This record gives sequence, structure tokens and C-alpha cells, in this order.
Amino acid sequence: MIKIICLLIVIILLSTVVGATFSVPSFFAEEILCSMNKALEWLESHTNGLSDTSFDKYMVMYDILYFLKPPLLSKGTEEILLWILNYMEKQDALSINCLRHAEYIMEEYDLVDLDPELYELSLKGVYLTIRDIYKVGFENIDEGRFYEAGMDYVLLGYVKARKVEKHFGLKPYFSKLFEKIFKKRLSFMIENDGSWYPADEYGGYVGRNAWTLMRFSDMGMTREDLPDLGRTVDFLLEMQDEEHNCWGVPKKKVPEPKSDDGSACVYMIDGLGEVLYTACAVSGLLENGISPIDSRIENAVYFLLKRQKDDGRWRAIYEPNWPDAFKDYFWYSDSFTTILVLKALKKYLNAGGIDIADLAEKENESTVLKYFKPALDEEDFKKVLKERFNVLKRKFEKKFGM
Repeated sequence: MIKIICLLIVIILLSTVVGATFSVPSFFAEEILCSMNKALEWLESHTNGLSDTSFDKYMVMYDILYFLKPPLLSKGTEEILLWILNYMEKQDALSINCLRHAEYIMEEYDLVDLDPELYELSLKGVYLTIRDIYKVGFENIDEGRFYEAGMDYVLLGYVKARKVEKHFGLKPYFSKLFEKIFKKRLSFMIENDGSWYPADEYGGYVGRNAWTLMRFSDMGMTREDLPDLGRTVDFLLEMQDEEHNCWGVPKKKVPEPKSDDGSACVYMIDGLGEVLYTACAVSGLLENGISPIDSRIENAVYFLLKRQKDDGRWRAIYEPNWPDAFKDYFWYSDSFTTILVLKALKKYLNAGGIDIADLAEKENESTVLKYFKPALDEEDFKKVLKERFNVLKRKFEKKFGM
């Protein structure tokens, strides 16, 4: 505890030095790595407790790949990727989303050449998803009820439609429709000092902006690509809670849920959750060039470390700010929150010059090592994947008639 406080004082002093170079001090990196190891152990225990036919387990596994992005040749990635492919192969009720997930996996891990036909099938699935998204009515956006999921869909349509249309030589259609929506949201953000959302009485718009900044970088866009994103960066830095050094704090007391599961107030609390949205903010800010020596980033990382539960998980909320009913219910699951915090800590260590696999080997943090150290023979593993992709391709062709 005393070490960390001293570290923060040193960091604040260093952050005032123009042009100062910085690497995360070893004792702080070790503490972060220990937290990551506990979290990964909890995630493994949690997912092992879910049924192999459970869609919840599928989504946890996929989210680990999507948000944490462990290297392809690690034992952890092998385990998750083969489980996901096995799940897809066994499902009678395959969804279009499975095609979209296949597209991401093949692109992120540079596997397109293993089965170009499967990749093209997956791109068609992406386009069908975009079509379905547009059909739900995103061409008519009500500014007062536009939540973070809506912005996610706009980003997906804006980024992916152009890619698919270009790949197949299609005349721009959905890309134009979503570009129009995106420009409308962009104009709103510029007019509202960096916020993509209107202010609300509980302050959820701050957390929603943290989520959206992170999602821009997830889809390959930062302020280098879209300079106006710098406005959102400045907005978030200004809106960091001064007492807790985090984001997603309720501006006023949140009332007890009006139903047993809290669903009656889901939209009221959208964008709230100090732990989850602080993780989003840290990831998004680091991706947009904010230095790890910035005291606001360091303070936020320290906030996240102190919020970890004894069993290794993180919960979306900082409980003292919430009614008792929210201790067992929230908009986001513990597994999803834990994955996003792991993502933020990974990005922080990487930005601070730390090789996670090397440090994990030195500190004997075996679960981190499992996910972050490449240990497989690339040729052998890709041979296995190619065989599995071929089986999956036939199933997709039969299911969707493509």
C-alpha cells in the first residue's frame, strides 16, 4: 500500500517533465500482473462451471478473444478457439452472429488464407447483420434515447459495410446509409463538447462516452484517423471523478430497482458502473495517445486494482455508491467486467514498456503465461484450424444456403 502511494507521487512529479520517458516500475507491474493472474484464474473457474451447450459460456469465451486479444499461439488461445469452433459445429440453431464472430477471428489472427471461402461466407454474414441492424430503425435516431448499444451498431455499420461492399465490388448502399447516421452523431458530439450522448440526470452519459471511445479503437479508429475524437478524449479527462479517480459514478443517489431483477431501471443506469467504465476509459485513452505516465491514468489503474474482489473478479460497480439491491444485479456481468479490466491493465502494461509474457515467466504467474506466451507450433496449429474451418464452412453453407 505504502509502495503504491509513493509510486503515485513519483508519477505525478514525472508527468510534469516535458519529454520525460517512462516505463512502469517493476514492483507496480508485478502487482498488476498478480491481479491479472487471479482474474484469469477466476474466469477459467467461472467458465468451467458453465454448461458446454450454454450460449453464456460461448459469449464469455468469445469476449476473451475479442477484448483481451491473447496471441494466437498461446495455450489459452488454443483452448478457447477450439472450444468456440466446436460449439459452432454442434449448434443446430446457428445465428448470423456466429458468422460475424468467425470473420473477426479470421481477421484478427491472420487466418483468412487458411480458408478464403469461409472468410467470404463470414463477410456475407456481417452484411446480413448490418442489414438487420438498419431494419430496427437506426435511420430515425431519437437523441434523448440513444444509448451505447445504438452507437455500437452505428459504428459496426459504418466501418464494416464499407469493407464488405469493397470486398465484393458492391455498389455502396448500407455504407452510405450508416455514414449519414454517423455524421449526424458526429455533428452532435462536436456541438456538445466531445460527448456523443446528451447529458442525463444520473450522469450515465460520461460512462457511455468511455465505452464509445474504447469501441472506436476496437474497430481500428483513433483520433489519428478521426481528429474530432480528440474532443471526446478531452471530455473524458475533464469528467474524471475527482474523489474516486474513475468514471461511471452516479451524479445522485440511484433508487432501488422497481422489480426483482432490476430491469425496470436498466435504461436509467445505462453508462453507470465505476469499475466497468473506468476500464473502458483507460483502454480508450491509452489507445488515443494519452501517456501511461499521466497521473489520471495511473490513478484510474490504482482505482481498478483496489476494486478487485478476493476471488479475482471485478464487479461493474463500486458498491458503496449503490443501493443494496444492486449488489447482486447489474447491467453487465462480473465476467464481462473482469475481461474489460484485464484489457485495460494489459494496455497499460504494454504502453509502459512491459512484456507481459516475459514478466509472467519471471514471476511464475502461470495463468497469465498460459494466455500471453506463444507456445504452439504455428504450422501444426494452423493445420488443425484449417480442418476445423472446413467443417464449419460446410455447416454454414447448409444452414444459410450461401
